[in-house]
Amino acid sequence: KILRSLGSGTYGKVVECWDRQASSYCAVKVIRALRKYRAAAITEVSVLEALRGDHGCVRMLRHFEHQDHMCLSFELLGPNLYELMRARE
Repeated sequence: KILRSLGSGTYGKVVECWDRQASSYCAVKVIRALRKYRAAAITEVSVLEALRGDHGCVRMLRHFEHQDHMCLSFELLGPNLYELMRARE
């Protein structure tokens, strides 16, 4: 269940969600349904699966497709670096 938007960029957007299967909050990165972004998302999934949340990297919970969009589900963390820098100005 989508709760709110967390941000957006060239690739698509990130939304805060309630994962009904896991009964927990998560962040879902929704990739735009364009071939070049899909290819980049597949590479990102491969790298994140190899890291498995080690090395100080965010942990990907799962990935799936929804209406031709690649979606990557992550543990929900705090604000990103850009938001922290903006808040300090």
